[in-house]
Amino acid sequence: MKKRKICVSVFSRANYARIKTVLASIKGHPDLELLLIVGGPALLWRFGDIRGVLKKDGFNTIDAEIYSIVEGENPITMTKSVGLGIIELATTFASLEPDIVVTVADRFETMATAIADSYITIPLCPIICLFVDSTISAVNPMNSCMIFFVNSVILFLRFPLQ
Repeated sequence: MKKRKICVSVFSRANYARIKTVLASIKGHPDLELLLIVGGPALLWRFGDIRGVLKKDGFNTIDAEIYSIVEGENPITMTKSVGLGIIELATTFASLEPDIVVTVADRFETMATAIADSYITIPLCPIICLFVDSTISAVNPMNSCMIFFVNSVILFLRFPLQ
């Protein structure tokens, strides 16, 4: 039987902490192949570049690195960062050909994952871990809920309940 390719996108140090056990479970499952995408703030030193932590934790292969952050840390640059993420992730998903994409859907960068994934029509698994971060959620703590909601609506529109 062919292994199912499970692609997990990690775009922040906090997202990695929340999804680490899922990564380990996928990696250890005999019928699954882990495809790991690391991007956005998770690649930048000032936000806690996680590549060293991933290797220390046994995740030696990063299948794609997505550089998408536009400096400025305001709504305009955050929107541009999502746009760049969509462009890069579309190419990455087409190349990796995952069977499903998993994302922690509580930060603005994860909307790029959901949008790129939805146009390529790969099943999406958004996971929510609510917290108040220093960007979009700091303005309004409900924004993390809104981002998860948007990701979930994209999922629902593609796979409506029968």
